[in-house]
Amino acid sequence: MAITIDGSSGIASVDGSAGSPSSRGTDANSGVYYAADTVSISTAGTERVRVDSDGDLGLGTSPDKFGSYSTLHIKGPSGEGAAIRLQDNGDTSSSDFVIYKNSAAGYLRVNGTDPLIAYLNGAERLRIDSSGN
Repeated sequence: MAITIDGSSGIASVDGSAGSPSSRGTDANSGVYYAADTVSISTAGTERVRVDSDGDLGLGTSPDKFGSYSTLHIKGPSGEGAAIRLQDNGDTSSSDFVIYKNSAAGYLRVNGTDPLIAYLNGAERLRIDSSGN
């Protein structure tokens, strides 16, 4: 099933040709929802999001499992890479945390002065401050 979303009018069409939803409905809080073995969301005729029957999520691609683990799979445009950006509600974009991959390398990036901290077994084991110490 593909759900095509038009930015100006919300859901423009639902194409059930890839498999009809097993149930569907609406409510005042969440809008329209669909249940199917695989759900994909397309904009401008291109698939952008896919959730498979195992609950794996693909952004920019169909999810490709990592072993037997549940997977969030993000694939960016060719030559641009992909990123996960985490930001606290009170933070600005200059103080966020980003995990990203491009054709050169994989990166962990903390903007601003927040430290990068690793925990193991419930205790802090590594801290890198804004000076690199």
